[in-house]
Amino acid sequence: FRSEQTALSSIALSDTLSSALHELIETAITQAKEGSSQGKHYDQPKQDGKWKRGRTRCSFAYGVNTRHNKLTGADLPALPALVEEIVEAFRAELPDGWQCNAALIELYEPHQWGPPRQEPAFLTAPTIMLAMAAEARVAFGLNLLPNTDGAFQHVAKEQILSPGHGCLLPAGLKIGLYPGQHPRWIILLRNVTTLPPAVVQRRAQAAALLNKPQVQVVDPGVLATMAQADETSFKPTALETEHVAHVYESIASHWDRTRHSPWPQVERFLLELPPAVLVADVGCGNGKYMTVAREHGIAMLGSDLCVNLVEVCGEKGLEASIADNMVLPYRDEMFDAAISIAVLHHFATRARRVRALQEVCRILKPGGQLLVQAWALEQGDESKRAFPDQDVLVPWCHLNPELEAKIADKDAGDSSQASIHEPQVYHRYCHVYKEGELEELLFATGYAVEVMRSFYDKSNWCIVARRLA
Repeated sequence: FRSEQTALSSIALSDTLSSALHELIETAITQAKEGSSQGKHYDQPKQDGKWKRGRTRCSFAYGVNTRHNKLTGADLPALPALVEEIVEAFRAELPDGWQCNAALIELYEPHQWGPPRQEPAFLTAPTIMLAMAAEARVAFGLNLLPNTDGAFQHVAKEQILSPGHGCLLPAGLKIGLYPGQHPRWIILLRNVTTLPPAVVQRRAQAAALLNKPQVQVVDPGVLATMAQADETSFKPTALETEHVAHVYESIASHWDRTRHSPWPQVERFLLELPPAVLVADVGCGNGKYMTVAREHGIAMLGSDLCVNLVEVCGEKGLEASIADNMVLPYRDEMFDAAISIAVLHHFATRARRVRALQEVCRILKPGGQLLVQAWALEQGDESKRAFPDQDVLVPWCHLNPELEAKIADKDAGDSSQASIHEPQVYHRYCHVYKEGELEELLFATGYAVEVMRSFYDKSNWCIVARRLA
């Protein structure tokens, strides 16, 4: 470079953009003080009345996290729409295809300066730098070095940015910020080339949610055909085979990763049982309630028709067997209590629903308690779905299995290069229940039972019952 200093050209934001950017910063400050944003405050001590070099007192990051010139997968607020408007003001100076996906706003106090640094390699040049609140004087140089008085050596280029002005940072040069007389905000708009795997996954999920398949009503013709079938038949319908059995075999590993927190009402039921009881988990899935039982010294046996989910239980050291709810492999009156959680809504005919409850009652001792929980037609405000009818197909989105596996590999390389497929969508058959319907089915089993409690919990109908004889 030439030994003499040369200036870069700057671009002034319009009054409208400057005002909007100032408002964005003020809003971010307010949210940070309330603890509701990604703002970072540093109340570090001053040295001789001056702020420590290089550490900003307050910063806000959006999009991809590039704080401290490091790339992390932190979950940050989305880029404000204003950022794209600012980028358009520089569009004529930017290379084709350049897009901002990371914004960093930092506060520099009076007399605080920024030591020489170079824009990291994970960025696509150039970076847009803007100043707000007060002017910022910036030095650039291939071998830029600081002086003890806050000045720099080997300055090749220099720029003074007035408030509301910005410039493009030249590639390959170190950048240093001179001390100022007034607080000023420095805004960096960057294009991150290599996204962290966690960011790639979140964006794939967000894109999938925007196009999330909707709940479908089961074809009335299919329901009519099932209604004409033998009411005493317990054989699975084609609807269940395709939209229950096949689905759960396919999504078992994904199901296990997303179904690990026990529902409080189920945990409460188990913990209120008397000591030294044997409990059946009919339709145990990945065994999350068997894990709860084990942690509290409760003996529990699980069963499920899904081979892959039973294998998941085995890997966790849980006692589970492959079994059909229509013909449970247990002797009569074997258990002190039983649970059937999110199982009964997968049976497509009334005969199979009644038979499922008959089998659970059969294996209960007289006096034994039963907890049944199934989806409700009446979804609450906290629910993410709505059911247009009682017999529905509910989508399950299996998001980007290739990327998910790569993210799980701690030694994975650049996951941004992984292909992001459309999520594979499976449709699960469900018969969702109206208030009182579970009780009616239980009384139809022919067993003497007492409903001790019937309640609605988190968009589910639940009953706690006792076998009397």
